[in-house]
Amino acid sequence: MKFRTYARNPEEEKCPVFEMHNTITVEAYCKTDPGVCRTCNEDICLVDLENSCFLVADGIGGSVGGDLAAAFMRDSAAELFADAGTVLHLEAARRIRDIFSLAHRKMKCCIETTPACMGMGCTAEVLLLSRDHFFLGHIGDSRTYRFRKSGLEQLTVDHSLVQEQLDLGIITSEQARKSRYKNVILKAVGGEVPPEIDSLHGSLRTGDIFLLCTDGLYSMVTDSEIVSVLEYDAPLAVKVEMLVDMANNAGGKDNIGVALVGLTG
Repeated sequence: MKFRTYARNPEEEKCPVFEMHNTITVEAYCKTDPGVCRTCNEDICLVDLENSCFLVADGIGGSVGGDLAAAFMRDSAAELFADAGTVLHLEAARRIRDIFSLAHRKMKCCIETTPACMGMGCTAEVLLLSRDHFFLGHIGDSRTYRFRKSGLEQLTVDHSLVQEQLDLGIITSEQARKSRYKNVILKAVGGEVPPEIDSLHGSLRTGDIFLLCTDGLYSMVTDSEIVSVLEYDAPLAVKVEMLVDMANNAGGKDNIGVALVGLTG
């Protein structure tokens, strides 16, 4: 396995990297931004090409605990995927579940020692690539999309009140975008109950692009606008910057977390 790092700035969460993974070239880039309307940034992203692990998390709990909760999620992923190498299907799914469980335990310990952090939590997307398959763990209202020639596909389903209302036919998609309840989530890492994540897996194809993002992106940018960026002939780093700029230009009402993972032959 060979890999090369073009640049890495942990403080800005911007990590463009490149490596050969079997017969597939994997390139990834991520960035978080506080947005236009907020000064603190509770979104975090992680790109670990050496272990083919990628994460985006959105902290909950305000300035006291939100950023710390997201950091616990990132650190748990980095810890449990250190020297992961190639893992089997069952092991990959288990490792992803263990990441969420470890982050949950870290948050509980933090709350016990620092009561001001009560209510801390985070939404999260964890993506692992192994051989010719992907494995995904999801909780909350952050999202993972897959872009192919056939179009953009949302792989995850939001754990939110608005999504529940959509599923029941109570509201339309347009009403969902404008709903005052769109920030009410039903599941997250944190609290008393251990996280119940959605686990997904599937095959990889050359040309796939995975987009992991927080609601600060998709609440500001439409699917068609996302597609226009992903179709654009430019490096992933440029596309990530374009998506973040697009969300900010549309109002930037929330923190923005974006990670793109692209596969080429």
